[in-house]
Amino acid sequence: MTPVRDQAACGGCWAFAISEVIGDRLGALGCSRGVMSPQDLISC
Repeated sequence: MTPVRDQAACGGCWAFAISEVIGDRLGALGCSRGVMSPQDLISC
């Protein structure tokens, strides 16, 4: 389980949720989890 991250007031709760789910799924598949960045989704 990863540490809790602070989204502050950015309104990007959806990006935090998606990045955590993707990271968890990769971990379940045996891939290196690393830290997924919500900023990558928001900036796109």
